Amino acid sequence: MIRTEFIAPIAELLRRHAESQPDKVAFRDRRRSITYRDLFSVTGNLASQLVALGMTPGDRVSLWLPNSTEWVESCLAIARVGGIGVPISSDATVGEVRYRLSDSASRIVITTGERSASLASLRTYLPALKEVIVVDNGQGHGTQEHKYEELAYRSAASVPSEVASLDAPAWILYTSGTTGQAKGVLLTPRSMLWVVAACWAPIVGLSESDSVLSPLPLFHSYGFNLVVLGVLAVGASAFLMERYSTRECLALLQSELSSPLPWLEL
Repeated sequence: MIRTEFIAPIAELLRRHAESQPDKVAFRDRRRSITYRDLFSVTGNLASQLVALGMTPGDRVSLWLPNSTEWVESCLAIARVGGIGVPISSDATVGEVRYRLSDSASRIVITTGERSASLASLRTYLPALKEVIVVDNGQGHGTQEHKYEELAYRSAASVPSEVASLDAPAWILYTSGTTGQAKGVLLTPRSMLWVVAACWAPIVGLSESDSVLSPLPLFHSYGFNLVVLGVLAVGASAFLMERYSTRECLALLQSELSSPLPWLEL
């Protein structure tokens, strides 16, 4: 049976779990974790700051980040206020990044300190790009960019009008480009959450009692749909590995054997 209750605007899903299970860890990685209460707060803060930087509904905001809690926070914040998130592989070459930023006409990029240096060399070729936000993942910030931590944790007086539409484009995911130029595919919350409602929840059995260990790349539709939107929709928890490692997977599973939550390894 299709679980239609999971097909809801991103802001509604965030609010739903912030109210019903505020202290539950929603997402975590090697550096930090975030509860559903804080996920609602941080995405609201960041959404407000993105609007303050000039983002309007329909503007493209690219994510050039490794798998991380900041990836998830950024992606959900963009969607809350009608922006269009554009995930880019953290391992993409400079040429691949330039093409995706240009093709999507991204206005804002959220990236890491070490990648911001490469991005600086592309600014001449990207007239639509106005702002760069840098996450400090231990490599520091650039000198001219906005600091992610200051934006995400600066309390907003109010969140701008949240987008309730399920049918407005919310993401552009690029094809692999193995048979030609990579193509950007516009996706809506309804189209992505329908997979959760029709597959991950009723067939696979993903539920709020699950804790997901995932090395899947979040810029890819499979990882994004299951590990970000699926986990959010049902109210589960996820541990985000930056990349796949058999040894690390085993170590993480063994370290969590005493956890009351069952682990679903992907």
